[in-house]
Amino acid sequence: MNLRNKLGITIFAQLFGVGSTVLTNIIIAQRYGPEGQGFLTTYRSGVDFLTNIGLFGFPQAFVFMINSKMIKTNWAVKFSASYSLLFGGVVLGLGSLLYALGVRELSGFNVLTILAIIVAATGMLLHGMYRAISLSVKPIQVYNLVSVMPAVFALLIYFLWYAENYQILVLGLVFAGAISACLSAFVLKEHLFFKQRDGHNLSKVIEATRYGFWSFIPGIAFSFVAMATYTLLRQGGKADEIAGYFSISYLLVSTVILPLNMIIPVLFDTWSKETDQKYNLQSYLKLSHLGTVMAVAGSTIGMLLVKPMTILVFGLEFSPSALSTQILLLSVYALYQNRLLSAMLLALGQPAVVGIGALIRAAIILPLLFWGEFNSHLGAASLWTIGEFINMIYMLILVCRRTGWVSSQVAGLSLPWIFENLKHPPIRT
Repeated sequence: MNLRNKLGITIFAQLFGVGSTVLTNIIIAQRYGPEGQGFLTTYRSGVDFLTNIGLFGFPQAFVFMINSKMIKTNWAVKFSASYSLLFGGVVLGLGSLLYALGVRELSGFNVLTILAIIVAATGMLLHGMYRAISLSVKPIQVYNLVSVMPAVFALLIYFLWYAENYQILVLGLVFAGAISACLSAFVLKEHLFFKQRDGHNLSKVIEATRYGFWSFIPGIAFSFVAMATYTLLRQGGKADEIAGYFSISYLLVSTVILPLNMIIPVLFDTWSKETDQKYNLQSYLKLSHLGTVMAVAGSTIGMLLVKPMTILVFGLEFSPSALSTQILLLSVYALYQNRLLSAMLLALGQPAVVGIGALIRAAIILPLLFWGEFNSHLGAASLWTIGEFINMIYMLILVCRRTGWVSSQVAGLSLPWIFENLKHPPIRT
């Protein structure tokens, strides 16, 4: 299947995942207000952070290594199951120790919430590993089905479960993660129960760790920035509504980018297999310029509609988040380009550039957040926007140096390129 059809199927399928994520947040916001939204978003950021620690770049490593015939799918599937269970057990022990040392006072979470973070992250870890493997060995339709599972199941659980105390809802992601992990394992069952044993397991783990390390850095950096932001805004549970305002702003902006997040693995998979760099360049530039047009148009429309939309969808009590949403809308162009740049850099075998870019972004945001002057939903939105643009500039420079491509074209800002290629789509059929 060609790239255009893969992307079309993926975008269509991922609309269910995007819609489920948005509807889940709408349900929580309308039922429990800014306080409930802030609490549960901080909890989810903890799950995401712990999941990314566990993933350790293995998903990207497995896609690359399976495509390169460096490992067999059977080994990757079995290793993922054993590793996820081991990780969950180790983190459970460490979590108990940290709780005893006073992490509860720092986070404002009770023992049920901390335990839920660990168990939910274990399920999401196994799902994340199997999601990546399915991209390499299963039809694109199956990969997309596996991808949207957590969001769809979370929506069903939160829609059907109307708890009086929103703190008990932390169990929702536990159930969603466990179901998604089990179903993704079922999709790969022929590899999971394959009886032949592969040798040199340690060498394969070392190689996957080596390749996946720099893919691990962006995930851990982004998720840590998110968790730190919500934790600081929430102030140990004393200002849940501030975290709730920012979470709604980021939800609205990230919803625009979320479909691209879902197709990035498809682009990475395709570009890493493709030997014709001219084709990779042309397909990249097509997507880059399309993204610029969409970002400019979407940001402009969003600026005008964000306040009435926020009040209409989430309620009048979320109106303070409108201004922080407008600030974050300024970053849509950089958000889009960053995702394309990271996919191309990974396909070029340059994961270190992506990792360093994420660290630069974190180094800009976190110190200023901890300083306290930006410890509000408006301050956080400003820092996140600045961080995205600096990250984009760094990766753009490195891509152009390694490929010789023209920076204005890579950034999707070349009007001559648009006029020249508008009638000649570069994505081949």
